[in-house]
Amino acid sequence: MESLTQWDVNKVYSWFCSLGFQAYEKQIRDNQITGEVLLHLHHEALRDLSIDSLGKRLVILKAIYQLKLQHRVPITTEDY
Repeated sequence: MESLTQWDVNKVYSWFCSLGFQAYEKQIRDNQITGEVLLHLHHEALRDLSIDSLGKRLVILKAIYQLKLQHRVPITTEDY
């Protein structure tokens, strides 16, 4: 399995598409959201990416948490 920190923007966009969020392609590409950046996204950062819906942000954050578990990335209290 490819390391999450090695994901490029295209891989991150594909992952967003798998969640049904293909509408955020411009934000992902314009802001160079790589796997390394994805690991550090939080509510405010997602809002800065114009993901205004609380529900969508929660879905994305939960999916990021699951990715961290799958890739054995250490979980911190900020991940809850």
